[in-house]
Amino acid sequence: MDVKIVQELKPYSFEQIANWLNREEEEAKKTVDSLVLLNILKKLTYYEQKMELEDLLDVESFEEIEDSVNKNMYVFKYVGMVMVGDCCFFVYPKYILDINNDKQNRFKKFKQILSVIRKYQAKEQFYNVDGLQEMKEFNLLSFTLDLLQDYHENGIYSNDKTIVEENGFGEILWEKTINEQNVYFSDGTPVYLDLYTINNVINEEDLFRRLHRCIISRCSEEIKEILEVLEIDQISLSSERIEDFGSKEYLTYEIKQELSQQFITRKQEVLHKMISYINRDNTQNSQEKISFVGTNSFNLVWEDVCAYVMEDSLNKTLSELSLKPYGDKKSSDLLIDLIPKPKWKHLESGEEHEAKKTLTPDLISVSNGKLSIYDAKYYKIHLNESGVSRQPGVGDVTKQYLYELAYKELAKENNLLIDKNAFIMPSDSSEEESIGIASIDLFSIYGEAMTFNDIEVILKPCEDMFEKYLNN
Repeated sequence: MDVKIVQELKPYSFEQIANWLNREEEEAKKTVDSLVLLNILKKLTYYEQKMELEDLLDVESFEEIEDSVNKNMYVFKYVGMVMVGDCCFFVYPKYILDINNDKQNRFKKFKQILSVIRKYQAKEQFYNVDGLQEMKEFNLLSFTLDLLQDYHENGIYSNDKTIVEENGFGEILWEKTINEQNVYFSDGTPVYLDLYTINNVINEEDLFRRLHRCIISRCSEEIKEILEVLEIDQISLSSERIEDFGSKEYLTYEIKQELSQQFITRKQEVLHKMISYINRDNTQNSQEKISFVGTNSFNLVWEDVCAYVMEDSLNKTLSELSLKPYGDKKSSDLLIDLIPKPKWKHLESGEEHEAKKTLTPDLISVSNGKLSIYDAKYYKIHLNESGVSRQPGVGDVTKQYLYELAYKELAKENNLLIDKNAFIMPSDSSEEESIGIASIDLFSIYGEAMTFNDIEVILKPCEDMFEKYLNN
C-alpha cells in the first residue's frame, strides 16, 4: 500500500493525483470524477468568485489562485483516509503546519485526528437488510475499523449451547434429579449422590461465530498495510474463506433467520455487518474501489471537541447551574432556551406566531461567578500587523454581540460577570494564544448604559484539546 500525505484545501494538479494513483490519464480521470462525486475532491473552476477562493484555499495571493485554476487543479474537501486501489491518501486538516514532519513522527497527529473523527461520528457505515437501513456502497476501510473496534470491545459473536451434565458445576436441575436419580435418606433427610446440572458453553462451531471470525480475518488481511501504519494489530482468527461456507444466497438466508430470533442490539449489528460484507460488490476491479474514513465537515468535529473540553452548559437547566430565574423564566429552563425566538404577527388578524428556531451559540461556560460565550470556528485565520484574511464574517461577529445581549439579564440577576466573548479556532501550536479582537463600533455607542465585550480571537492547541476529548 502506497501512502500519500496531502492537506485539506491545498491545490493539487490532476497530473499529481494521476501520478499518485499510478494510472493512465483516462483511468485517472474516472477515479478523480468519482472522488468529486463523493465530495472528497473539488475541482477549481473559473466560475468561483475571487473572495470565495481566497477564503477556501491555502494560498497567499489571487494570482496563485488563477494559476491553480489554469492548471486544472483540485483540492481535498475532506479530512481522514481515502483508499483508492493500492494508494491511500492521508488527508490532514488545514491548520496543520507541517504534514511532512508528522510523517517523520510516525503519523502521531494524524492518528489522533482520525481517532477524534471516529469518536465524534455516530456509525457512518449503514447496513442494509430488506431496505430497513440506508444503503451505501460497501466501504472497506470504515467497515474494517468498525469491525475491529467492536471485536476488541465485545469479542466474537457467540451462541451459547446448553448442556445437561451429571455432577457438573452449573445450576442444579432439581426436578430432573428428583425424578431420575436414586434418593438416600440420612436421619430422615433425603440425599442425592448424583445430581443433574445445566451448563451454558459457547458453541465454537456455531455458523455465525465462524463467519464472524472469517470476516474479521479477511478484512484485516485486505488492509494490513494501513493497519500497520496506524499501529493497529492485524487480527487473524480463521483460515476459512467466505466461499467455504456456501453461496451468498444461503448465508444471507441463514443470517436473516438468526436475526429474526436475536434481540440483543449488539448481536443484531454484527449480523447486519455480516450481510453487508457477504453482499459487497466484488465485480469491480480493485483499482476502481474507493473506501474512506473521515469527514468533509471537520468544523462540526471541532465544535463538538470545544463543547466537551470547555464544559458547555447550554443544555443544563438554571437549577443545575444554581442560577436564579428572572422575569417569566423558570428554574427548569435550559440555558439554550433563554435566547428569544423571532415572532411573526399577522396584521389583519393580530395573531402572533413564534418561530421554532433562534440564534444558538456553540457553547456557554458558567463557573466561578463567570459566564463566557464561545463560538468554535474552523478557520485558519491570518491576523497580523499587515491585515486580516480567512476570518469569520460580519454576521458571525454580530451574532456574538447578540448572544451577550441575550444573557445580560441572567448575568445581572445572578451577579455573574460576562467574562469572555470569543471565537475559538484550531492551532497546531502547543500553547493557547489570544491573537486579537473583533469589534463593531455600533455596539460601543451605548456607553456605560450597556457595555459589550470585544470578540476575542483565541487559538486553541489541538493536540491538547483532542487528548482531553479522547480521554472522556
